Amino acid sequence: PVHNGAEYIPAALRSVLAQTQPAQEIIVVDDGSRDNLDQALQPFLSQIIFLRHPQALGVSAARNTAIAAATGEWLAFLDHDDEWLPHKTERQLRAVAGRPEIGLVYSDMEVFGETNKPSRLKDLPTPRGWVFKELLLHNFITPSTALARRAAVLEVGGFNNDFYNVQDRDLFLRLAARWQAEYVPETLARYRLHPGNFSKNRPSALRCLFLLLEKANEFSPADYQEMWPQVRHNLAEISFELGRLNLAEGKLDVAREWLRRSARYPDHRGRALAYLAAAR
Repeated sequence: PVHNGAEYIPAALRSVLAQTQPAQEIIVVDDGSRDNLDQALQPFLSQIIFLRHPQALGVSAARNTAIAAATGEWLAFLDHDDEWLPHKTERQLRAVAGRPEIGLVYSDMEVFGETNKPSRLKDLPTPRGWVFKELLLHNFITPSTALARRAAVLEVGGFNNDFYNVQDRDLFLRLAARWQAEYVPETLARYRLHPGNFSKNRPSALRCLFLLLEKANEFSPADYQEMWPQVRHNLAEISFELGRLNLAEGKLDVAREWLRRSARYPDHRGRALAYLAAAR
């Protein structure tokens, strides 16, 4: 997907075209761009399938448009401002060859741009197999490192456009509830940090994460119940932080709502009630 990404999309496409195992098809979906994207894509038009949304519908809708047009067995995602390293598809497809139980593959990625980090996953778990429980607690799969079986993505309904900033984790949780995952322990993608991809609305992102962690109970109830003590702690932390942020912005009614939610969890009750008193 690309939205006003003319500055970065050429580098992203060059990284795809440089793969040691070429992609069967390269699908670019313009999600209502208003920059000079057509000019930036001109050198690549003979090598890509170019689809367009006349108006911006969101990254999930753009990805779902590409998924609907895809014909290959596997789907590899790449944000317009990220890049793949040359062996990305080769290494990941080799890891899943002859393994029909695998629905999702991921790897490590380096961060570059305003901040440079050789590994995004250095301090995160990198599990294999049934990873739903770990993924409830840690967001260790980045879309540009992911390779997903197309049949599995279609089975779970694709991306959910209702979530802001957590639509990737939502899909990966639904996949992980039904399919096993594989981890390739290499840096195979690059995540570009720049002002345009920083979250400008932290309360909205946290609210969506809270709703996702509540909804995840529907994906795999037994695993969710096993992880409930840790999930409960995270829900309490998120609701408290939403209360604190809204209190700081003077949105007292919203702050009270989230602080009351946080106070329902025993290990956060005292702190939440103290902030509730300040919100009166």
